[in-house]
Amino acid sequence: MNKISVIMPAYNCEKFIAKAINSVLTQTYSNIELIIVDDASTDHTLAICKSVNDARIQLIHNNTNQGVSYSRNKGLENASGDYIFFLDSDDYIDHTLFETIFRIDNYSLYDFIVFGKTFDYNGISREVTLPLKQGAYYVTDIVKNKINAMLDVSIGVWITNKLYKRDIVGGTRFREDLTNGEDVQFGCELIKKTKRFYVLDSYGSFYNRDNEFSLSKMGVKNILKTYVLQINCHKDIVAHCNCRLGKAFYANYMRFLSYCFQKLITCTSLNNKQKAQAIGCFTDNYDFSNEIKHAKGNFENLLKDALLTKNFESLLEDKWKV
Repeated sequence: MNKISVIMPAYNCEKFIAKAINSVLTQTYSNIELIIVDDASTDHTLAICKSVNDARIQLIHNNTNQGVSYSRNKGLENASGDYIFFLDSDDYIDHTLFETIFRIDNYSLYDFIVFGKTFDYNGISREVTLPLKQGAYYVTDIVKNKINAMLDVSIGVWITNKLYKRDIVGGTRFREDLTNGEDVQFGCELIKKTKRFYVLDSYGSFYNRDNEFSLSKMGVKNILKTYVLQINCHKDIVAHCNCRLGKAFYANYMRFLSYCFQKLITCTSLNNKQKAQAIGCFTDNYDFSNEIKHAKGNFENLLKDALLTKNFESLLEDKWKV
């Protein structure tokens, strides 16, 4: 009977962590270890974890705040399972998720199983549908024939909607020097090691999120770093599969670039000076020439002109809302 190691980094999540823990311990598939790494929380998170009496829990406490990458890596170092699952402490999973996964025919042939998820935005639920139908896929075939599916965040970025075979994780670890995008880097490294994966048509995980795209918290430089990291990681995947970067690749990233700029210019927590600073970070540190060749629609073409002329006043007009 395969053992699953659930790795849960935790920091100041007293509002949600009890539900997250309970969703793991009440799984209909019982051969589980839950490794909680408390990252020096200053609220009641650690006390809540200590109050749960279950032999399957391994509680690790960082004496000082080290960050989510360090905590996940600590969890990996202490994991003994045949499979690895990452669960954030403010999220939870369906109580039948792991049993459902192990009912897949020949599940052991796949390096990871990916499933859909549901976002809870202040009580409003939104299901994220996977870009591929249920079934088995080869990574190389997807990169060659359905690149947009590989670039979709649910397949090519997120790590918390996948059950990974321990062998495919191996010695891969999260980069502790990254404050944003560490999951992108980790997930893409595993995709490069993956031969086959399985798409499960199920919404097995649930994410508590608010509606604000908090640029002030994330930092404008980190927004740029995350964008550049993600596109470079995906370039590495394409190269690893001996494929060429084509129109579909850059058209996809033009849409992502447009999304980033629209979120930036409509963010209410930033004033125009801060927005100008953020735009400067984008335009001064990265060459978008390949993306803007594939601009479509009013905003993307407006963004293209702004990037070419370095005149961004038109982007700050009130009519551009996400």
